[in-house]
Amino acid sequence: AALGPAPNQEDLKKLDRALPTYMLKTTGWDEQMAMKRWTETLKWRCEIDDDKVVQRPNPDFFRIHPHYPTYLHLEDRGGRLTYWEILGEMDPDALAREGLTTPIITQN
Repeated sequence: AALGPAPNQEDLKKLDRALPTYMLKTTGWDEQMAMKRWTETLKWRCEIDDDKVVQRPNPDFFRIHPHYPTYLHLEDRGGRLTYWEILGEMDPDALAREGLTTPIITQN
């Protein structure tokens, strides 16, 4: 998304990326800090081309998935599928036994 150098709430709403409540909660309702974090998150998502991540083949997917549970879930208000990573169920020892490094896993 074309955020510009200092997006505000209106800019994000126009892009259908309004500041989510969870960002406000995690910053103790500090709107300026929440906006900074949300902007950084959206820029990172653009860098990794997150809209297409599920379309890119990953040759290690079937080695990673049993040890790193992830799920496609319901659509958000904008109609985009949500993707959940269940980090508490991840088994780092099993991933290491498979020879899977952090860069390989994070490309999944």
